[in-house]
Amino acid sequence: MAKEKVLKFEMKEQKLNAKTAKKAALKEWKLQKQTAKATFRQEKDALRARQKADMLARKAEKPK
Repeated sequence: MAKEKVLKFEMKEQKLNAKTAKKAALKEWKLQKQTAKATFRQEKDALRARQKADMLARKAEKPK
């Protein structure tokens, strides 16, 4: 009887630990995804700014 209760408690504890680990992994994944998106957005904005600067420089160089 006591062994069964202990076993039951251990099973519950394992299940809870697995749930907690899964939640932590999901949080970590979401954070990585958010960071990757932000980095991509920054790179994209930087590329656009460079392209715009190049275009304006070419426009300025053209003789009228």
